[in-house]
Amino acid sequence: MTAMIYLVRHGQTIFNAEGRLQGQLDSALTPLGVLQAHRYGATLRRLTGTGPCAIVCSPLGRAVQTASLIAQALPTAPQLRLDPDWMEISMGQWDGHTNAEIEAHWPGQRAGLTPDHWHFHAPDGERFAQITARVNRGLDAARTDPSAAVIIVSHGITLRVARGVWAGLDFEQLAGLAVPQDQVFALGPAGQITNIAVDPLPAP
Repeated sequence: MTAMIYLVRHGQTIFNAEGRLQGQLDSALTPLGVLQAHRYGATLRRLTGTGPCAIVCSPLGRAVQTASLIAQALPTAPQLRLDPDWMEISMGQWDGHTNAEIEAHWPGQRAGLTPDHWHFHAPDGERFAQITARVNRGLDAARTDPSAAVIIVSHGITLRVARGVWAGLDFEQLAGLAVPQDQVFALGPAGQITNIAVDPLPAP
């Protein structure tokens, strides 16, 4: 098993700022998102030291942009490995819409479901079992990576599932996990997860 696995959510995007579901659509990082990526880089440089590390990321642009900025901060400047298993959940036709737009175009489709649940119930979207299967594949690959550390750059819902799988949580527990853009999640043995606040950037 690799020494340590770190999970990172991409920085804030335009769709995040607008309250739009991104799913497997994409939007660019905002200036705040770029700053968050730089802070991830500074934090991961401290955590990983000078040892060899791998960066695996979703092929969606927001994750690639974040991962590229992280890689620039690391002394080994690792190449990115794109892995579709780490893409965000697809919510089908709901991707790109706000909550108000979904309710206007698909009235009542989410009735009786909390926001932590309805992501997995889009009429033509991905289901919980599907995203869990690919996250398990991604975690299995990270466990056997020969690098001293593996940094995985992914997305909010996907990382909820990954943390839940790692810690052995049930659906209700993992569905309610926070998905901040200012923390690194370190996966340790026996299902341990450590939340690490990102470092401030040094003054110019």
